[in-house]
Amino acid sequence: MEEATVPIGSEGESLIPRARQTVMIVDDDAAVAEMYGHGLTDGGFKAVPLANASALFEALDTQVPDVLVLDWQLSGITGGEVLRLLRADARTASVPILFLSNHPPTQIPWEEAGRGKGALSWLLKVRTTPSTLVLRVRSALAGLDPYMRAD
Repeated sequence: MEEATVPIGSEGESLIPRARQTVMIVDDDAAVAEMYGHGLTDGGFKAVPLANASALFEALDTQVPDVLVLDWQLSGITGGEVLRLLRADARTASVPILFLSNHPPTQIPWEEAGRGKGALSWLLKVRTTPSTLVLRVRSALAGLDPYMRAD
């Protein structure tokens, strides 16, 4: 596993090594996945952009991420169906999942298919900067996602 150094203390004077945590981003818009991937990398994570659900399931054969960022509208499958499959798999049943979509949660069955099946948050791309996504991923990893709702 790759290591990164993170500042500790109010002034950031001391550094300790820690393993880079992996965040997989599943979005069929390569430019969007790349933008958020750069932000996550700048935030100290190992970002793995994936173009579709098939690429995600193939990647899961070799690595399980620490967090998964999932678009709702994917080619041939909804994020809700992907979430259902992930929660049924012992390897990914407890991986924190954040939805990041252009669709507001009022346009999809968020309560039933998202939060009701174990997704932490619904983030709108138009309101979510890469730095905001980094903060939400950190919160999810700490088990402290204060936004366990649709934004």
